[in-house]
Amino acid sequence: MKKILFISLTFIFCSVSYGQWINQISGTTEHLNAIQFVNSTTGYCVGDNGTILKSTNSGLSWTSLNSNTTVLLNSLFFIDSNTGFVSGNYFDNTSNSQVGVLLKTIDGGINWINLNFPFEENLSDLFFINSTVGFASCLSNGLFKTVDGGINWNLVKSTNTQEVFFPSALIGYSIDNNTNGGAISKTIDGGLNWVQIKDGNSPDYNSANILRSLFLPQIIPVFLVAIIMVEFIQQQTEVRPLAIQALQQVQYIFHQLK
Repeated sequence: MKKILFISLTFIFCSVSYGQWINQISGTTEHLNAIQFVNSTTGYCVGDNGTILKSTNSGLSWTSLNSNTTVLLNSLFFIDSNTGFVSGNYFDNTSNSQVGVLLKTIDGGINWINLNFPFEENLSDLFFINSTVGFASCLSNGLFKTVDGGINWNLVKSTNTQEVFFPSALIGYSIDNNTNGGAISKTIDGGLNWVQIKDGNSPDYNSANILRSLFLPQIIPVFLVAIIMVEFIQQQTEVRPLAIQALQQVQYIFHQLK
């Protein structure tokens, strides 16, 4: 039976409002993988074949930036409108492995510096606390930290990491990717030590294939937004009850993280 991907977005402690989405013209035919707006007008977007786009009018139009690379770019993090980092990866035939690519700009994307990420890793996510301290998530070998703006990196967690988020300088959460699905880890010392607070085998969310994304706004530490990918059998009578069950499980997880 044909399967579909059901993406559920759950919001805890917030009111739900409905609005319209307007299709924006990106100006590229490349597949786009990540987007970030640093303020109400300036935003960046990255994608396949070294694609980096910039908007300065709230997404109404986009300008292509020269990244000086043709690799797949899948994540970005801008500290402000000028300083930002972009990560990606490519398959290296010589080493027969995925190699991470890390780019940095300090002039709003006009010029990009290749930081020559020193590890052969599959980079999946970036998060910077400030202009010098940041983290790079790797699907194949854990979590790396820099304290000098991306010049040098040290391994701080060996568990395969999908994504990381720090609501403060010391407290952070990560999604750990393993064969059993997503698990959640937490640090209270700026990433030096990590403790798993939710196991991928937990019955709380064992019906979900993987926990994909997390977000904890600094002003409400117990607020969590998550995207969970769940495979459902394409039968109209089954989708609704399974969706409700998935949402209830997500809410339970977030309640336990408070």
